[in-house]
Amino acid sequence: MVFGLTTGEFVIAGILPSVSADLSVSVASAGLLTTAYALGMIIGGPVVTVLTARVARKRLIV
Repeated sequence: MVFGLTTGEFVIAGILPSVSADLSVSVASAGLLTTAYALGMIIGGPVVTVLTARVARKRLIV
C-alpha cells in the first residue's frame, strides 16, 4: 500500500509543464508540489504502515 502511495510523486514529473501552465505559475513553482507531496509521504508512509500493520491485507485493500 505504501509503495502505491509513495510512487505517485513520480507521476507529476511527467505532467509538470501542463500543471504549471494550468496554474499560471513557473515550472519551478509547480515543482514545489512534488516536493510537498514527497515530504508528506516521508512522514505519512511510515505512519500508515504502523497504523495498518495489524489489519488484514484483503480488508485493507478493499
